[in-house]
Amino acid sequence: MSANILKLLLGFSMWVAGFLLAYIFIDSHPSAPIRTKINTYNLDWAAYFEVCLKIYLNNLLVSLLITLGGLVSGGILTLLIFLYNGFIIGVSMIMVYQLTHDLPLVLSEVFWHGGVEIAGFLYLGIVGLEGFSLLKHIYYHGKLDLSILDLQKIKKNCLIGLICLTIAALIEGMVIFLV
Repeated sequence: MSANILKLLLGFSMWVAGFLLAYIFIDSHPSAPIRTKINTYNLDWAAYFEVCLKIYLNNLLVSLLITLGGLVSGGILTLLIFLYNGFIIGVSMIMVYQLTHDLPLVLSEVFWHGGVEIAGFLYLGIVGLEGFSLLKHIYYHGKLDLSILDLQKIKKNCLIGLICLTIAALIEGMVIFLV
């Protein structure tokens, strides 16, 4: 199995662990549902793109922490962010379900928006987890050598990750405006 696949699996397992922690620690007993009205008219495009930009900038900040923080921390910060993000996703899913009792709504949000965003962060996480290779090299050779990094793979993973985050921000912005 390739190193990138192992890193993807490791990152995804941290997300799942965070989600399970949310399920364990959050009271998941549903309350009375709150009906939501879908707003399918009068979309203010300027406000929509402003919201999308704010979401995207937040995701860029997180992606910087995942990649650069992971490189500096030997991948530890990347894994902790994945665990925390999985926890937040789990809490959000539980809360939305408690409010709406609409499981298809919750699952579609996770599939359409969350799936794309998680994929983007996982690709960026591959870069952050390269920090482990850097620390291992320092341990065995006594010096930092950035030449052990495959810059082509790093560029490719960052590009794919950022494209996924762009699409996720557009989807999340639309969900915010329609619900």
